[in-house]
Amino acid sequence: MKEAEAVFAGLARQGGEAEVLGKEGLATVYAKGKQPEKALALAKEVEGKAPRRGYVNVVKGDILYAQNRKKEAEAEYVKASSRTEGEPYQQASRYNQLGRLYSGSDRSGKARDMFDKAVEIDPYYIEGTTNKGVTLEKEGKWDQALASYRSALAVNPGDAFAAALARRAEEMVALSKDAGRKERMDRLVKDLADRFRSRKAEGIKRDDEWSSGPTVLTFVDFQEKGGLAERDGFSTVLLTRLSENLNASGRVKIVERALVERVLEELNLGSSKLADPETALKLGKLFAARLIGTGSLLHLPEGSVLSMRVIDTETSGIVQTEIRTLDPSGSVDEELFRINRDMLKMVMEKYPLRGFVAKVEGEEVLLNLGAKQGVVKGTRFDVLEEGAGIAYKGKKLAAAPKAVAQMEIVSVEPEFSRAKVTRKDRPLKQDDKVQERAN
Repeated sequence: MKEAEAVFAGLARQGGEAEVLGKEGLATVYAKGKQPEKALALAKEVEGKAPRRGYVNVVKGDILYAQNRKKEAEAEYVKASSRTEGEPYQQASRYNQLGRLYSGSDRSGKARDMFDKAVEIDPYYIEGTTNKGVTLEKEGKWDQALASYRSALAVNPGDAFAAALARRAEEMVALSKDAGRKERMDRLVKDLADRFRSRKAEGIKRDDEWSSGPTVLTFVDFQEKGGLAERDGFSTVLLTRLSENLNASGRVKIVERALVERVLEELNLGSSKLADPETALKLGKLFAARLIGTGSLLHLPEGSVLSMRVIDTETSGIVQTEIRTLDPSGSVDEELFRINRDMLKMVMEKYPLRGFVAKVEGEEVLLNLGAKQGVVKGTRFDVLEEGAGIAYKGKKLAAAPKAVAQMEIVSVEPEFSRAKVTRKDRPLKQDDKVQERAN
C-alpha cells in the first residue's frame, strides 16, 4: 500500500490527466487504508476535474455502504454507472457494485442486468458472472446458476471461488433430478421441521456410553457484515470448502449442506433468527450434531475478517474460536488449511474416539470402531486401565486411568478396524477400553 501511495502521489503532482489518475488512485488507497475522509475529499476533487470518470463514485459508494448509509451509497453507484470514462475493469466494477447492492435488497432482476453489463464491458470480469449465479441460486434456479459458474470457470479454470459454487450447484441440480432422493429429502425435511417446531430436537442416546458415535458437526450460515464485498457468496464458499476439507479427513462428519438449507427454508429462519445462540443450538441438536459452527464475516476495506465459534450442543460451551483475516480477491486455501487443522486437533483432544477391544489376534487387535465413527488408517489408540481408587476420610477418590498399551490402526471397515500393537505392559484381552491419542 505504501508503494502504491507513493506512485499515485507522484502522478498527482504532475498536473493534467496524470493528476486525475493519481488522485483517483490515492482515493482508492486511502479507502482501503482506513482513511475514508481523505478518500472522500480526493474523490470530490476528481469529480470536479473529470466529471465523466465514474470510478471515484464507486469508491464513495463503498465507503458509504460500509457506514450503513445505503441510500447514499446507491446514489453514488448509480452516478458511477452513468459515466463513461475509465479502464475496462473500473467500468465493470461500477456496474458490479450497483448489482451487488440491488441483489442485497431483493432486486435480483435489476442486479442481473448490472452483472451482464459488467461482463459485456470486460469479458474477463468473472466476479460479475459468479455474482449473477448467486442471484439465481437465491431464486432456486440451480441449473442457470450452474451455467453461470461454468462460464466463469471457462474464462478462469483456476478460480477457486467459482469452482466451489459450481460444485454446490451441481449437487443441488443432481438432487432435483433424482426423484427418489428428492422424495426422501422432502420427507426428512418435513420430519425435522416438525420436530423443531414441537421442540423435540434431542440428540440420540446410546446404550453403550463408552463407545463413541461419529463426531457430527453442522455449520449455520455466517452473517456477512460491513462493506459491500466485490463477490457475493463469500461465506457460502468458505463453508463449502471447509466442509469438504473436514469431510475428506474422515474424522468428522458434516451434516449435508443441502439438508441444512432446506430445513432453514422450511422453518423460514432468516439471518437474524440464526444469530440467536439458542436457535443455533437447537438446530445442532435437531441434526444430531455434537458440534455447531457459527459466526460472522466482516468485510473491511483491507480484507474480510472471519470470526467463527464452535459450540458443544450438549454443554452450550464454546470449545473453539477462530479469527482470521481473508483476502476475497486472493486464495484463502492457506487460512482454510489452518482452520481445518485446528478444528481436527480440537476434536481429537476434546472428543477422543473411545471403544473396546473386540478380539485379540497375536499382535493385532480388532476394535468395535470403524469408518462410521471416524477411524482412519494411522489413528493411534491407548489401552486404558482403571487405576485403584484412593480412600480418604471416608470418601473414595477415583484415580486417573493408566495407559497400559498403545496401538495404531492398519485397516478400517465401516463398523470395525484392525490395529497393530506398538507397546504393551500386559497381555491384552477382549473388552479392554481404548481411547484415541491426540498426538
